Amino acid sequence: MSTTLRPVCPEDEPFLYKVYSNVRLAELARVDWTPAEKEAFIQTQFSYRKQGYANQFPQADNSIILSYNEPVGYMIIDRTEDEICVVDIALLPEHRNQGIGTFLMQEIVKEAEQVKKPVRLSVEKDNPGAFRLYERLGFSVTGEDDIRLKMEYFP
Repeated sequence: MSTTLRPVCPEDEPFLYKVYSNVRLAELARVDWTPAEKEAFIQTQFSYRKQGYANQFPQADNSIILSYNEPVGYMIIDRTEDEICVVDIALLPEHRNQGIGTFLMQEIVKEAEQVKKPVRLSVEKDNPGAFRLYERLGFSVTGEDDIRLKMEYFP
């Protein structure tokens, strides 16, 4: 597997939007809105999300996920004195279920074991594939709200 990360740069904005909108369009499939309404909503949410992450996780590593040097997704990791937080990870649909997410999460677990810090993340309840991956890697549920499960890995 040839999966690598590189820092996000300003030129990546259209790609980041493409990945984000792909995820959100799948969620909005159940909503009775016109395509234009969905697009406007996604654009607004993308902007809010970007600003929210910048405010909440100012030191986070924002990375483009590359598979054989092709951008296939993004990952945001916030490393603090106390924890490693997987803020967000997303892949384009055609690159899911190929081991990329598993590889990246295994690397994060290895890092956590080396630095003796827990890994924390949240996963949407309607994403059973990601939930199973995290469970296989040793994450356990520590809380939940209406939409997400909070999970942690303790080395």
